Amino acid sequence: MVELSELEALVRRCLDDFYSRRISNLSNLRLKELLKRKNPYLLRAMGLRTAGELVEHILLLHAQASDETIFRDAFVGAYRFCSKPWKKVRCQRDRYRN
Repeated sequence: MVELSELEALVRRCLDDFYSRRISNLSNLRLKELLKRKNPYLLRAMGLRTAGELVEHILLLHAQASDETIFRDAFVGAYRFCSKPWKKVRCQRDRYRN
């Protein structure tokens, strides 16, 4: 049976990996490259009128799309660890109830 502390350590490592990958992804982002992939007419139809609104919206869309992939890649080890048929993960949530 997996101990809660062991599971917490695994999740902590996965979250650290996720956030470091996310920061790296956003740090390497170039606006010019991102603008090539977007339809300017669609952005205009959405009511984006200022450069700040445009950058904020594009950054949000990029982050949402890439976060799914980054999260999956970061947590694949945890999925495999918890889904092994010979190991049972016991949730100890009852311990924390008031």
